[in-house]
Amino acid sequence: MRKVMRSLRKILAIALLAVTLLGWGGLTAQAAPSVNAEEAIDRAYTMSEEAGLQEEIYQERIEEAESPDNLPKPYERILDLKGNPVPETSLVEKTVEKARELIEDVKGE
Repeated sequence: MRKVMRSLRKILAIALLAVTLLGWGGLTAQAAPSVNAEEAIDRAYTMSEEAGLQEEIYQERIEEAESPDNLPKPYERILDLKGNPVPETSLVEKTVEKARELIEDVKGE
């Protein structure tokens, strides 16, 4: 009797897992329709004037965030152990570049 109950539990767990995965897969496949800024603002104004104003503010902030001038600097120079900035080209980089130039001269490229 216990073997039957264990088998039944396993089958039930597998069936529940399959239904869950298939159900979530169908939900994730649906994508929201893309709406441009003007359509979003117009749609918000049809709801209420307050919603339209909020949507305008939201769209302005999105445009400001997309401006490259407002983005933070990508990085600052890494400091060495003494706190000095590491030079942009190190001795290794210079050596590798010279080796590449020599190889290109020998190959004739």
